[in-house]
Amino acid sequence: MRIMNINTLCLKKSSHIFSSCATIPTTNKNMTRVTEDQSKAKKRKRRTSKSFRANVLFPVPRIHRYLRKGRFGKSSAKRTAVGAAVYLAAVLEYLTAEILEIAGNVARDFKRKSIIPRHILLGVRNDQELDSLLGRVMISCGGVVPHIHPSLIPKGKMKKTVTVTKKSASQE
Repeated sequence: MRIMNINTLCLKKSSHIFSSCATIPTTNKNMTRVTEDQSKAKKRKRRTSKSFRANVLFPVPRIHRYLRKGRFGKSSAKRTAVGAAVYLAAVLEYLTAEILEIAGNVARDFKRKSIIPRHILLGVRNDQELDSLLGRVMISCGGVVPHIHPSLIPKGKMKKTVTVTKKSASQE
């Protein structure tokens, strides 16, 4: 009976949902003798990325490199911790998921299957927190949010209904 690690099964499927080291027993009908090269290969640990270890999808090493280069501000730190890159990757992943969820809801409201920049703009501008975060951001090909100021709406229809009710009240 051979014991197979569940993590190796998950890595073959390129999924990192299971993070526990549970083992499942499997039977092997062709029990062959293991050579020394194969035993050394089994003893080597698989290289796991920092993104995999942090359970985020965004590239932690790339973000860490950008933090070290520091071309985004006036001062750059020569030494940055990996935890800062992991934290920033998690925040970026959360914001991206939030924006895509809202844009997907807008696309579903318009009965579309794909998200276009217009859906992103409408979703961001209708959400109060994202609108304050991305207030000065201009989304390309997004258009504008439809809005008519109440003072621009013609009041002719409202006056007719008011005058009719006043005449009927005075006649009685």
